[in-house]
Amino acid sequence: MKRGCVAIPVRLDSKRLRQKALISIMGMPMIEHVWRRARLEFPSEEIIILSGDEEIRSSLKHLPIRFFKSLEDHPNGTSRVLEFMKSSEEFEFVTVLQGDEILVEPQILRGIHDAMAARSTEVSGINLVSPLLSIADLSDESIVKCCINQAMEMVYLFRKNPLVSTDLSIIRQHIAVVRGMFSLSREAILDLGSLAKIPLSIAESIEQLELTLGPRRIGTLVTDTYYPSINTNADLNQVNRILDSDEYQKQLFAASKHIHS
Repeated sequence: MKRGCVAIPVRLDSKRLRQKALISIMGMPMIEHVWRRARLEFPSEEIIILSGDEEIRSSLKHLPIRFFKSLEDHPNGTSRVLEFMKSSEEFEFVTVLQGDEILVEPQILRGIHDAMAARSTEVSGINLVSPLLSIADLSDESIVKCCINQAMEMVYLFRKNPLVSTDLSIIRQHIAVVRGMFSLSREAILDLGSLAKIPLSIAESIEQLELTLGPRRIGTLVTDTYYPSINTNADLNQVNRILDSDEYQKQLFAASKHIHS
């Protein structure tokens, strides 16, 4: 089994929801919720919060959190993970959990991580994906989709519908929604820092497009359930409603709230 870590990249200067990492939800900042969810499945030394903001570190000082002081300015969370992996040779792969995934299901995070730990040497990454819900989602540019081959590997990522077919039952056999939680080998994450940026990747604003268009093989893990992350006030309101009404999420919150070490 290969050794990996869970990296949680986070920043304060979020554009759509100011300082969202420290927004109090059910009595604790959002980033603490995310760390506690990961802590239900992983030892604290295997979870690293990556941030250039001392205010985030200060808000978590009451917990045994491993913190990596990154540069403040990064174009995205993946580049912050790249900085961490360049600084240390401790881990052979990294599972990336975004700092706004407050409702993450710990067993799904563990599933991605373990699939990557047991991977063959030919597979350089595992992405969490879920079934396409509607034809309309194909043309929703806010949703990143991927094409999947028969080996359940990603072969292309896109935002807007490139297809002629409108048969959802057929399309769902080959197209899935990319959920933003993934594992990458050390070699693959370093590739993202060294490969020349593909203009299409920049235009589409899809960080992993370089990998799927290159020689790397990226696998998938399919989940039928997925909870929203927080990017806007509307998302925040939806998450609060879920925490208040969803029995499973209530149980996860209660379990994570009692973690102290």
